[in-house]
Amino acid sequence: MVFTSAPSLGPTLGPICGSFLGQYAGWKWVGVLAAIFTGVMWAVSSVFVPETYTPYLLIRHAKKLSRLTGKVYKSKLEARYSHKTAASRSRIILVFEPIVLALSLYSAVVYGMLYLTFTAFPVVFQGQRHWSQGISGLSYLGIMVGQLVRMFLYIFLEKRYRSKIARDASKQTPESRLEPALIGGVLLPAGLFWFAWTTFESVHWSVSIIGSSFFGLGQVLLLFISLINYLIDSYTVFAASAPAANAILRAMFGVAFPLFAEKMYQNLDIQRASSVPVFLSLACAPMPFLFLKYGVDLRHRSKRATEAREIMDNILKQ
Repeated sequence: MVFTSAPSLGPTLGPICGSFLGQYAGWKWVGVLAAIFTGVMWAVSSVFVPETYTPYLLIRHAKKLSRLTGKVYKSKLEARYSHKTAASRSRIILVFEPIVLALSLYSAVVYGMLYLTFTAFPVVFQGQRHWSQGISGLSYLGIMVGQLVRMFLYIFLEKRYRSKIARDASKQTPESRLEPALIGGVLLPAGLFWFAWTTFESVHWSVSIIGSSFFGLGQVLLLFISLINYLIDSYTVFAASAPAANAILRAMFGVAFPLFAEKMYQNLDIQRASSVPVFLSLACAPMPFLFLKYGVDLRHRSKRATEAREIMDNILKQ
């Protein structure tokens, strides 16, 4: 829950803090604060966050035993593991694994829509409603509330998932993780449509912000609960590489979408421009249903998902 909160809450908390900081201290301090924070977090995590990757831990343990006993110990996984392989695996998985590529494209579009929608907020609340820079940043609270609601939903969904496993583990497949995505896939376009067509000056500002909260909830249910968990469960020991591949494409779309957003809002009115992500989300909506139906076959045909299962079996035997 904490892991998924960072990439979901960060994009909304950032504009809220940054808008006031930019207004009173200047835009340069927004970058300075981000650099200070990331530098401190990098130092803390480098010192205090332990290694958890099982194949590497087994290799390290074998080397320690060799050093202590004078005998030669080797992990069965040593031949498959190297730093070079680990560093390149996420890119390889992204290109050659249909499951990862399709879900990464889907989540990248969803993430891009988040940043595309963010472009609308200054246009609507600063340009049209004449709010100050700092106060307009508070308009992102709607999305944040939706994302916070998911924290409570996550506890419920995880308990439900664990109880099903306890009853019959054989029936619980990675596809079981996609159930929240079916709800998120509906909430996403619904929230975007609500926001887009309640941005008229004649409509109270709170109505569009309430609509954005459903978008925030749908985005998190879809992306940071369902799709990431599905990739982790599908690729087990490659659980870091598959989400990393997803994050690469997601970050690229998050950067790219705002580049054309300003022109789009200049050439279209606010309502029509804000409807573009609605149609994008509707076009992508069948994706969770398709994976729910065909995901098992895709995983069985997947080279690296099969390899991950074999490595996991070897780990359990050691």
